Amino acid sequence: MLAKKRLYIIWLTGFIILSVGLLDSSFITAHAYKSLNNVSVGSQGPSVSITATAVSQPSSSPTPNPTPDPSPTPIGTSQLIKDNLDEVLVAILTVIGTLFVVYFQKIIGKLNSFFDWVWKRFKVERAIETRYRKNLARELRSIQILQMTEAKNLETIYIPLRLGKWMPPEMKEGTESINQKTLSMIEGFEQFQRITIVGGPGSGKTTITSHATAAIADNISKILGKNYFPVYVQLRRLKEFLDSEKHKDKTLRDLVSDILDQHGFSDSRKFLDRKIAEGSCLIVLDGFDELADETGALQLRLSQKIADFVGGLQDGNRVVLTSRAAGYEPAWFSGFQVLEMTELTLPQIIQFVNGWFAKDPERGKALQRILEQSERLQLLVTTPLMLAIVCFVYQTKRLEEHFLPTRRVDLYERCARTLIIDWDKSRRIDRKPNFSLKQVDTILSYIAYDALLAEKIDFSSKSLLTLIRTHLPNIERMRNEDEDFLNEVMEHTGLFREKAHDTFGFIHLTFYEYFAAQVIASKVLQGSEKKDLRSELGDILRNITNPRWFEPISLASGILRGRSELVNVLYEEYKARPTVELQLLLAGCLRDANLDEEDLGSDFLLIQDMILSEVVKIAYTAESL
Repeated sequence: MLAKKRLYIIWLTGFIILSVGLLDSSFITAHAYKSLNNVSVGSQGPSVSITATAVSQPSSSPTPNPTPDPSPTPIGTSQLIKDNLDEVLVAILTVIGTLFVVYFQKIIGKLNSFFDWVWKRFKVERAIETRYRKNLARELRSIQILQMTEAKNLETIYIPLRLGKWMPPEMKEGTESINQKTLSMIEGFEQFQRITIVGGPGSGKTTITSHATAAIADNISKILGKNYFPVYVQLRRLKEFLDSEKHKDKTLRDLVSDILDQHGFSDSRKFLDRKIAEGSCLIVLDGFDELADETGALQLRLSQKIADFVGGLQDGNRVVLTSRAAGYEPAWFSGFQVLEMTELTLPQIIQFVNGWFAKDPERGKALQRILEQSERLQLLVTTPLMLAIVCFVYQTKRLEEHFLPTRRVDLYERCARTLIIDWDKSRRIDRKPNFSLKQVDTILSYIAYDALLAEKIDFSSKSLLTLIRTHLPNIERMRNEDEDFLNEVMEHTGLFREKAHDTFGFIHLTFYEYFAAQVIASKVLQGSEKKDLRSELGDILRNITNPRWFEPISLASGILRGRSELVNVLYEEYKARPTVELQLLLAGCLRDANLDEEDLGSDFLLIQDMILSEVVKIAYTAESL
């Protein structure tokens, strides 16, 4: 209301000044005109007309006949106006003023209506933006680890970013001194207009960008003292947007405009263009690695869409992209500063544990002691997700139990089992499950593997029911129970969630990969029994260079617990085409197998030594660059 009054005052003041100026100039003109007409200027200078009175004088000369006085000349209209110029001008100005007031009274209503329309539009737009910011902040802060209903998120722990020029492993330059410098997400926004954040699975890429973006949406944080307008885009949504026939020729800017449309902006494109022109937009593009496919064509196409959008932004706007390191190609994003998520330090780990167990400090202290005494476990929990899994598993154990798995595949297995069996218990729901642990585990594994083959992450309810129905015949008693199974998984386990309307998926990509890994491991066992391993692993071997398959294959080697068949086949592939990607995949398999020497056969040991030697060569080569 105050702003509206100021608008009226400014307009009225301008009108009064203009009116006074017009009247003043009119009187000056009139006065000058009158003065000029009182003096006539001729060739001999001014002449003054003098009227004399005739007096009779005696005269000696004869008096001529008198000339008769001329009859009085009538006074003309122009002379009358000249003689009464003041009064005439006042009359004219009075008439003009009266007409102006009458006309002004007619248009003042229209002007009021116009200003009311402008003000209402401004108020509505501002209200929509305020509501949008509030909703966005709430949505981003609602991202919770493992779907816990309690406030167990990363707001209790500070995760700095490592600042430095990130490069693929084969090109690292050993810039350790640069990499030690760290900065917060907001500091990253302030220092760089274009950022890519890379990190491993569960390293906190989405969480840290979500938290910072929520703070900007709430106007809690500013960038260089300026309030930015944030837009958060999950990049898989860009793929879905462009896949539709209606939008196949659209751009990323069209998608952003569409997102704002859905939040109630009446003219979202003009609003977005204005914010971009002001240089006050923060665009967060999350999950570029989720667009990976076998050929890389999808990522290449969408990276061009991103580049076109970024290239059209005015100076001052900010763009941040998140991706796993595997599958990220820096050449596609010229001008982006790449920042890497740092690993959690022990003090940060302890801070996180204390925050998680704030309502049960005794249990938190017990876990803290276990972590402090186990260096192997410390190495396992250097990412927020792995630490959250450890906390979640530990909170379901009896306090006197001190054992915790030290292999990540075992932790995933323990966490998945806990989410299937104890999810209802954690919410104080007392019921008997309709399906066994093995049944749920088997169906989810097939769903994950089929989705991996199809390069999908999320599902509609229809596609999910189709997948369930496809694999139900493998499970006795479960035919025609597809909807019951979906309800069981959605309502009574913590593994699946509805991400948007009719869009479902695993709570985290890590569990999607873990369940797919179980099918890969089972195929290895089946192929070994049939003595036709390469045929059984056909789909897997076709995808060994696909970044999306790196984690599932590595985890499968951990599930196999010392069996060398998978590593052996991969090593044969590596010898046929020795690439850095295959070297790293083999190293990942060895890491997840994580076995003692007595558990290994001689062939496995030989392969392990050869692969580790190759990885060491990569490290030394990088140091010498």
